[in-house]
Amino acid sequence: IEGQVYGRIKHKYSIYKKMQSQSLTLDEMHDIMAFRVLVKDIKDCYAVLGLVHSQWKPVYGRFKDYISMPKANGYQSLHTTVIGPEGERIEIQIRTEEMHRQAEHGVAAHWLYKEKGRVNSKDLEQFSWLREIFERQGEEADSREFMHSLKMDLFKDEVYVYTPAGDVKELPEGATPLDFAFHIHTKVGQHCAGAKINGRLMPLGTELKNGDIVEIVTDPARNPNRDWLKLVKTARARSRIQRYLRTEERTHAVTLGRDMLEKEGRKVSLNVGKALKEGHLALVAQDLNFESVDDLVAAVGYAHVTPRKVLNRLYAVLHPEAVSQSAPEPPSVKESKEAARRKTEGVGISGVDGVLMRFAKCCNPVPGDPIIGYISRGMGITVHRADCPNVANMEPERLISVHWEGTEAEQPYEAGIFIIAQNVAGVLAHVAQVIADSSINITGLSMDTQVDGRARLRFTVEVKSATQLYQLIEAIRALPDILEVVRDTEDA
Repeated sequence: IEGQVYGRIKHKYSIYKKMQSQSLTLDEMHDIMAFRVLVKDIKDCYAVLGLVHSQWKPVYGRFKDYISMPKANGYQSLHTTVIGPEGERIEIQIRTEEMHRQAEHGVAAHWLYKEKGRVNSKDLEQFSWLREIFERQGEEADSREFMHSLKMDLFKDEVYVYTPAGDVKELPEGATPLDFAFHIHTKVGQHCAGAKINGRLMPLGTELKNGDIVEIVTDPARNPNRDWLKLVKTARARSRIQRYLRTEERTHAVTLGRDMLEKEGRKVSLNVGKALKEGHLALVAQDLNFESVDDLVAAVGYAHVTPRKVLNRLYAVLHPEAVSQSAPEPPSVKESKEAARRKTEGVGISGVDGVLMRFAKCCNPVPGDPIIGYISRGMGITVHRADCPNVANMEPERLISVHWEGTEAEQPYEAGIFIIAQNVAGVLAHVAQVIADSSINITGLSMDTQVDGRARLRFTVEVKSATQLYQLIEAIRALPDILEVVRDTEDA
């Protein structure tokens, strides 16, 4: 067999680094002494492998055939570890000169070499992985997300699984049937409804192992959801799911934004549908630096732009003479703006003005509470107490800093009080009297009794600050027959 043999002994520092990074002992190092054999063609690779294994005993589990099953980046070689003549473990790599050129100098050098001859379709297939990376770079809006997905593809251990037809597919270690489905085809992944592994129906989150035969069950009515992102390990599957979710969210945002504009438009006597047909809304979109009307309407649905701001600009487009003469806004628009102002009076967002806000019913924040905002799709910003249990389950990237403006609110805010008391005559009346003496209005009340002689009371009251609320709680706590008083939340 015509070829060349190269040998090397791993440097001490390289041995140390590998032992540290992979938590290996010295006895577990298999490549301290290594040889590389370069031959002319693939059949010689396997011939050399046969000679090596007939001469020295191979180490179980240390043989890898990257020629018949190349890595995703196109790397090909035979790897084996044998017990050498003096009992030392020796790693041997066997490859063709062309495989070595690509492994040492990269796909670009390999491409230039092939350009000297004719580049056929089989050669082009080797670069599908690189093409996909460039395509994914164009799809990813966030550069950090792209780098994360690239690392997922570059730094991974592999598993090899089979299609029912016997084709081999390489996936990263820990991959699931969902990864396999998207590896086959984007549409197969999008409509994946189940998976059979070695003939048995298994959950989509099952971790695949070497040699598994995977069959995907599809359903045209099935589509990706956000939970799928927790199941996939490959960058390809993640990017396809995220792209689908972005498209679906945008469609929903456009529909929701149009509904919001039409609803608010009816309140101020502006026909949004007519303005859309006659092109007036396109002028508003251009004025607000949006590329299209759909982009503008989607921004309303995403709560990036308030309906009020769009309608004010639309009014200016429809009545330029009123704007040029600095005429006051029509009463309907002015009243609508005043109502929106009262709705979120007392809460501000750093650097942002005129954003639709509402207060969360789960925790009922009042002035004086530490608060945080959550950007809700189509609902503007929802204000929660910072210690609200629900905040821990929210997407961190959609949380925003908000603050109370001023020290005392002009209008009251609803808050809940949860009371456990002895179920005796007059306990409800005593609590209600304390609330009335504090000049606080009761807007809701519920009560139930327990078999152990206790009563549970829930009051919804209107207060102007957290201080006033906690003063009321202390006053109720001082009553006889009261066992416990806490601020009420939906989980209490």
